[in-house]
Amino acid sequence: MYCVTRTRSCQCIINPWINFFETIEDNRHHNKRHKPIDIIIIAICGVVAGADTYEQIENFGKKRKRWLLKFLELPYGIPSHDSTGLRYIAKFFGKI
Repeated sequence: MYCVTRTRSCQCIINPWINFFETIEDNRHHNKRHKPIDIIIIAICGVVAGADTYEQIENFGKKRKRWLLKFLELPYGIPSHDSTGLRYIAKFFGKI
């Protein structure tokens, strides 16, 4: 799909990811503060941007928060690197 504007281009790329990953069941038993889709998309974007650790993923999220808010809700902000939120993604992508 071709998009004209930069913002729409980002949405054209990210929205299929969101649609795919929204179907993943949230198996966390506690600390469900952050939405799984927010955690997963931040992690994917952070890793694509070169993040190698949970701390770097968190830093990516903080630096790109305005951009992320264009397609994520982030009701409690960016998940911290030591939250079970970011560690949640390890189930799906292997240990970072």
